[in-house]
Amino acid sequence: MRLSLLICLVEPFLRFTLLQYGYSTAALRQLTFTRLDSLVYGGIAAIALRDSKVFPLVGHRGLRIIATLFGVVLLTILIREGHIPYEGTATVILGYSALGMLFSLLIYHLASTQGTLSGIFSSGGLRWLGKYSYAIFVFQWPVTLACSAIFNIHPGESSPSSVLFLFVATIVLSGAIAYASWNILEVRFMKLKRYFEYSQASPEVRNPRSATAVLSAGQPTSLTVQLTPDVGLTADAPGQEYR
Repeated sequence: MRLSLLICLVEPFLRFTLLQYGYSTAALRQLTFTRLDSLVYGGIAAIALRDSKVFPLVGHRGLRIIATLFGVVLLTILIREGHIPYEGTATVILGYSALGMLFSLLIYHLASTQGTLSGIFSSGGLRWLGKYSYAIFVFQWPVTLACSAIFNIHPGESSPSSVLFLFVATIVLSGAIAYASWNILEVRFMKLKRYFEYSQASPEVRNPRSATAVLSAGQPTSLTVQLTPDVGLTADAPGQEYR
């Protein structure tokens, strides 16, 4: 978790520094090592869903404050530019981090609560897209170029209906390739996860002397006590309360 947080803090400074050395905003958008924070935000959300102790350290109020701050960043870019340019300087430096954090918080909220919105995002179609979304992202660009050349459709020059057809064709073909990639290639690599099992630590009593067990005399009770050198068992009153 500390490494993840460090990456999230360093990445905006890295993009700013590379811009000063002449890198284009388009290059910073494409290079993986300059977009690691976008991946890490999702990883933090996944860790928080597995370990309930992660976000409670910040608290719901803290999460709302973080979401508000990153929302203000995007709102400032929107007001200043009139829109959010995906390769604009401010977007590249801070906007990518803001988008990553806000969407990760949204995913965490939807996965950890129940409600109408959570039900909508948990529908079969959206879950299918989520499962294959990264592969669709990877394959959509070459598929778009191929379809554009085959059907002679060029966004900005062709009619809206033609561009819509290009969009639908790209999504369908990219989805089919992503599905095949998952079942033929990716699922085999997923089996390697068995070598990285998550260990579930058993709950611990951090202050054993403060733990109290109250026994009811009216109900049969089975009590198992494991004694250690720092734990003692005493009775305040016979059959009433044990510490």
